[in-house]
Amino acid sequence: MLRTFSSCLLGLFLLQAAAAEIHPAQLSAQELLADLQEVVFCDCRRPKEKIYKLIERNFAIDEIGRKLIGTGVWDRLRERDRVEFAHAVITIITNSYYFTIQRTGRIESSSSKLIRKSEDLVVVGTTFSAGSKKSSIIYEFVPHEGEWRILNVKINSFSFLIEYRRITIPIIRKLGFPVLLAQLKDKAYGPGNWPRYEDLKNEF
Repeated sequence: MLRTFSSCLLGLFLLQAAAAEIHPAQLSAQELLADLQEVVFCDCRRPKEKIYKLIERNFAIDEIGRKLIGTGVWDRLRERDRVEFAHAVITIITNSYYFTIQRTGRIESSSSKLIRKSEDLVVVGTTFSAGSKKSSIIYEFVPHEGEWRILNVKINSFSFLIEYRRITIPIIRKLGFPVLLAQLKDKAYGPGNWPRYEDLKNEF
């Protein structure tokens, strides 16, 4: 776990929230934000690989898959197809986080609030400052093997699931899963740069 800059951000958050009840999903949101900052700005080698691992650990990839292509389609996929789909989606999220954090700059302060809580969904709002910029992210968490994992991310008017469903569902219905998977791979890695399945399957 990355702890240098992360500890500072988490320490500030815990001090601010000391008098309030902190939901585990709130802490997860703060930890992810702090760790992503640490990876991008610590001059460490291969930052995208480290971001990939953070996304893999914190996001509910199976549930995201079901939302993006439909539960029936997801449940009928071969293991190979699920692995390649998951890897492409995680890579797309990784690239988005990497370039967004680079543009935003180092975070100087952050806070988190619980917006909604139920047995199957927790919504957390995170606000942070970087220089003169103030931004907010809304995370939707779902339960996964005793933990809370991220199902969706909303930044301003952009919702990851809504925007990608607008693309994925019509392609699934009209052209089928193989065409969708090819398009996701092109977006994730670039045309002609797809990794081999044999290099991916051991990651999952």
